[in-house]
Amino acid sequence: MCLVQLALAAVLILASSVGIEAAFCFPDVTVTPTTPTIADNVNLTVSYFFSTWPPFVESFGPFVQAGNTFSVNVTVYFPTPSEVVLMIVHTDSQTYNLGNLPVGEYRFKVYIQRIHYMEGFFLAEIIDFNITFRGDIDHDLDVDIYDAVKCGIAYGSTPSSPNWNPHCDIAEPYERIDIFDLVTIAANYGEEYTL
Repeated sequence: MCLVQLALAAVLILASSVGIEAAFCFPDVTVTPTTPTIADNVNLTVSYFFSTWPPFVESFGPFVQAGNTFSVNVTVYFPTPSEVVLMIVHTDSQTYNLGNLPVGEYRFKVYIQRIHYMEGFFLAEIIDFNITFRGDIDHDLDVDIYDAVKCGIAYGSTPSSPNWNPHCDIAEPYERIDIFDLVTIAANYGEEYTL
């Protein structure tokens, strides 16, 4: 029993170090779809994965838009070393719906406010993404044979594949280049766009 208590104390001491605390402050941000177009409903998901020493997300703030920049404030609660906390693994996440956006370059910023034992406010993550036209894989403002060829080269791939091209991932199911992506290009073939 004494060894278990010592091991638990060691984990809590290690977890309260600055290195572990800093690792818990940086979120994972994903854009869905991975290459959004003007026809897509854009979602951004902010996720935190906590293990062994669990600070937790107390609140996800609403997103704020200023021009082409979106930002959110996330409040993360850090327990004191003397607090009794459960050793658990969990994920805290929030999805923000940005709706349909016009063509252009966008930026999403995540700010962290640490409260309780660790305090501070800082910029934790910046994600840049572009809104393009449906089927325009190479972003040259038309859907042509070059877009189809690029999608054909990436056909069958997933994010872990060597031939993966996220720009070809334009139709559900996402994170796989398949017939639905090719059909989307074919349905828009010959379209020319202007900014």
